Amino acid sequence: MPVAFVAVISASFTASVTLNNANRSESFRRRWLCFDLGAEQPSNVVCGHEPSGEIVEIGNGCDSVQVGDRVVLYHIVGCGRCAACRQGYMLMCEEADMPSDHTKHFKAYGWQRDGGHAEYMLAEEQSCIKLPPFLTYSDGALIACGFGTAWEALSRVNPSGRDTLLITGVGPVGMAVGVLARAMGVPKIYGTDASQERLELAKAKGVIDVGFDVTKLTNQDIVTAIAEVEEQKDRLADLKGVSIAIDCSGVAAARYTALLCTKRWGRVVFVGEGGSVEFAVSPMLIHKQLTLHGSWVTSLPGMHDLVDFCVQHQLHPDGIVTHRFPLQQAHGKSTDVE
Repeated sequence: MPVAFVAVISASFTASVTLNNANRSESFRRRWLCFDLGAEQPSNVVCGHEPSGEIVEIGNGCDSVQVGDRVVLYHIVGCGRCAACRQGYMLMCEEADMPSDHTKHFKAYGWQRDGGHAEYMLAEEQSCIKLPPFLTYSDGALIACGFGTAWEALSRVNPSGRDTLLITGVGPVGMAVGVLARAMGVPKIYGTDASQERLELAKAKGVIDVGFDVTKLTNQDIVTAIAEVEEQKDRLADLKGVSIAIDCSGVAAARYTALLCTKRWGRVVFVGEGGSVEFAVSPMLIHKQLTLHGSWVTSLPGMHDLVDFCVQHQLHPDGIVTHRFPLQQAHGKSTDVE
């Protein structure tokens, strides 16, 4: 496949760099590696799963990008032949289900192939999405996986000004859900989290209107608080609760809260990975006529749409960034994250 030579800024760590061919070997000597921490962890590759940067060199056959283009990368490359890849869902490439020694094309940046925590990287042309002048490299890096995941989840439920939203887990993806939902017209957004610091940040950024600390409140407290507000709006007890709930935590209790707080005919999306959840299906799902979706990252066309949406609504995803570090500190700072 044609490749583009890209100078990148990663989602987690940013660095301003100037590249030319002369510093290529030095850059590779200074790169830092991810080592195997288990079956689902990156191994012996340069980390950086959400790259964004400037193209500084292109390979033979590249015709959709050129040197100097600012791009964000769709963070996974697939075989390009299966049904999922043809729809732009390379993360669901059929090769991903094959034994690792048979997987020739399915590779994620910073996972099975070198990613963005270096001065430059090699990228497939097909994964490059041009970054409009309005968006910064940090915006682009956040679009890739974090905001892209939020965008895909919201696309399942098509929020509008008629909806109210509960986000369980207001970490980076939860914050992204709130930013995008607000731009889609959702007037009232609630959030839950076990971190008071995250709740305060989300409120300060205008991502949520009301935050509930789950270390201090029970599920019933949260249900009652939301119901009191929503019942006043709807004037019908049967309609109390939010119309949309999106879990971004992957925690069983938070998933349960999302289902519990959603009113009849509402929509729920599970985004947070891992874990499990147990609930009474009839009263909590069937009898409430809820629609429950699972949503996983996004597609290449979805990322194109998200880039356009950010420009149209004048959104800078990097508004949720709290810390920035130079590339030289990347390894030390990554080990500080719990």
